[in-house]
Amino acid sequence: MKKRISILALALALLLAACGKPDDSQGESAAMQLARVTLTEEEQALLRLADVPADSLTVYAYQADDRLRSIVFHRYVLNDALAWEQDDSFNFSISNAAGLAAQGRAAFRVQNGRPAVLNLLSGQSTSRAQAPDLPDGLPESNPFVVFPLSEAADIAYGTEIPVLIRSQRSDGTFQTADASLFHETDRFSGSDFTEAFTMTFEADA
Repeated sequence: MKKRISILALALALLLAACGKPDDSQGESAAMQLARVTLTEEEQALLRLADVPADSLTVYAYQADDRLRSIVFHRYVLNDALAWEQDDSFNFSISNAAGLAAQGRAAFRVQNGRPAVLNLLSGQSTSRAQAPDLPDGLPESNPFVVFPLSEAADIAYGTEIPVLIRSQRSDGTFQTADASLFHETDRFSGSDFTEAFTMTFEADA
């Protein structure tokens, strides 16, 4: 067990380091953007060694500027009225009054039936947080579907960026969606459970 944990820690460390590349469909990285990273074959092989499915990880690279002071993550749960409710029990952020590294990476590890795990690399500092457990009573036979960002998102300080939505539906069918369609909650009508994660980049007041 300890060996497996060590391999997993190594795999995540390499994924958060300067490896992989932004999706080709997004072109060259522009200033002040958050873009999904495509895992290399070597990274996927390392994940298999750690018994972690590559499709359970979503990795983003961000480029901000020297005004960046904090990064805040929020979790939302979709209620029966198809409205997002912020989960106040989930608090994950990093901040530094002297400034954070303008470049970094965020990894979301989401496996079926398990709470999401978030890892953030800022400069040489790595932070980790685990989301709350999923509700009891969800059908184990119904797989979750994960919707990340399909295109790069511009970073505007103080503005939330939806980065990942996870949903479970009894019939397993969903309308085409990605995290950028966060406000189109009707796409998730009839789901057993839906949660979403956002990132907010903040600068000096």
